[in-house]
Amino acid sequence: MNNLVLQVKRLCDVGYQQLAQFMRWSCNPINGADQSKQIAMASSPSGETLVAVPFEKVLLVSDYIVSPQVNSKQASTIGDELDMHLAQEAMRVGCQKILMCLPNTPENREAFGECRSVLIYERSVPQLPAVFFSETQAVSHYIN
Repeated sequence: MNNLVLQVKRLCDVGYQQLAQFMRWSCNPINGADQSKQIAMASSPSGETLVAVPFEKVLLVSDYIVSPQVNSKQASTIGDELDMHLAQEAMRVGCQKILMCLPNTPENREAFGECRSVLIYERSVPQLPAVFFSETQAVSHYIN
């Protein structure tokens, strides 16, 4: 198709009618108030939306590697520490979720069969404001 109008918006900035249309078309629930989600849209030159793709920033853990010298208790403890560190990194870069792809181990193959599947573990990461102001603090100077 020629002359497509492509744009990316924050989902919360999409108009009510268009958001309602997306909700009718989508197989998954859409939260239009979520400030972290964005939507990529392709429209005809006349403004009719043809395709919309909601998306958000995530931190993807694609594997985990453990030394043979580390026992399972140590690996679990170290993994918890790394998890906290990754959560801080996710907050720093503005991600609200960490996705983990589980490795293709014999245990996972036994549980899920021989098909090539990807298991994703989703964990929400709370976002903290970058700047804190107290109610009594006044601005003492301005930058032009």
